[in-house]
Amino acid sequence: MKALTEYGGQCGVEAEKLTIINNDLPDSDNWAAVLVALAQALPSMEANGRVLIIVEARQASLTRYMTAAERNDLLDVIEKSGGKCGREALKILLNGFPKDHDYTDAFDTEPLSSDKRELLRKIERPDYDPLADAKKHTNLVALDFASYIAKYASDWRFVDADGADRDNIEILIDYDGLGRIDNPVNPNAHHRDDLFGRDEAEIKDFEEMTTLHGKPREHAARNYYEKSIKRKTSELEKSGVTIAPLVRMSLYERIKAAKSVDWFGGCSLTLLRDIHQEGLAAKLACHVQAGTLDLSSNMFPEQFNIALNRDAARYVFQHHADFGDFWVLPSHSAQAIKYSLPALLKLGGEDLDRRILGFNFGEDAVKIMRQSGTFGTEHHAKAVCMPDLTALLCMIASEKLDLKVRHVRVKNAGDKGEPLLFEYSDSNLDMKLHHLENLSEPFDISSLVVQWVSGS
Repeated sequence: MKALTEYGGQCGVEAEKLTIINNDLPDSDNWAAVLVALAQALPSMEANGRVLIIVEARQASLTRYMTAAERNDLLDVIEKSGGKCGREALKILLNGFPKDHDYTDAFDTEPLSSDKRELLRKIERPDYDPLADAKKHTNLVALDFASYIAKYASDWRFVDADGADRDNIEILIDYDGLGRIDNPVNPNAHHRDDLFGRDEAEIKDFEEMTTLHGKPREHAARNYYEKSIKRKTSELEKSGVTIAPLVRMSLYERIKAAKSVDWFGGCSLTLLRDIHQEGLAAKLACHVQAGTLDLSSNMFPEQFNIALNRDAARYVFQHHADFGDFWVLPSHSAQAIKYSLPALLKLGGEDLDRRILGFNFGEDAVKIMRQSGTFGTEHHAKAVCMPDLTALLCMIASEKLDLKVRHVRVKNAGDKGEPLLFEYSDSNLDMKLHHLENLSEPFDISSLVVQWVSGS
């Protein structure tokens, strides 16, 4: 793992061509999108091209975990005692209820056993862990991602002017924005993305932690994270991937000096607002996966990336014209393409397969890791939506998609009590939107990546 001093710190060198990917990395589509972005960017870049992956930290819970069986049982209890259909039951689980909200009036708990009543309490939102624990979680996820990049992008390197072999991939962790993020997910429903990079001993430590309660459980969880971080850090010492905390002022200087900056956003718009307030918006060509024209298909009261920091989203949308270029991909377009699993797995192998099993198919993370390599391939005949990957393709391969350009504005941007919803506009001065209709056949991403990597 290279130190940043080899690159002159985060200030870099003059006239860099920057591709900045701002993401939070919890889900399978995040990992697939970044790998595809690297495949497209690195082989064709000169020595002054750099890909910066800026990982947005968000609140997490180190101790909370539901097995897939427990989750399914809870959804069943919500449906039967609350009279909710499958999707509405999932909304209740993901959003949860505040601790001071008497949600029991909405549920018929009388027929429930004591175990089922206790399970139903998981819709009561606990507080997230302290920010120091959130930093541990993000650090481990970033290290896991660095391993993934080192494994699957190991051939995408270049020789610098001094003849030295260098990687032009850097992973920077944005801890500073953490206090401004508001994770809308019920901590009890937290997706344990940290489990997919663990070895057998670490999985055992995690399982032992889940048998404990109170302070011993908290201590065991932190110990599990610290041991995992130590192993990953040691494992990556000889890799060429740079990983370090984001220093905002250094990033700003780097953007100022850059020849060009392409920005792909798949998380909150917090950092994008900071860059605008620094007076650097005109340097950025932006594509962000955010917003919706219809909240009925969303799981949260706001589109998720907006919900993470509503004020930042409203600010950026209001100042979109200040950016060098600015595009949004809303929820309906992000869900318009499905991807062939065999094609995806040609890119990301078993590592990506595990994450797809966990996130897209709801399989239990510990079970996946325990049965690694023997889980079965029945799901490979299916196709999955990958919203961040679709958003990325709109940015880097728009000619391969049947895209229509529309314009949208936020119809209630000034009302803090209402969700930020897009509406179509006839004005070319409003935000540009990538509009996609649902594709009838799965998209084969692997053939496109082969073209990029081979230069054909």
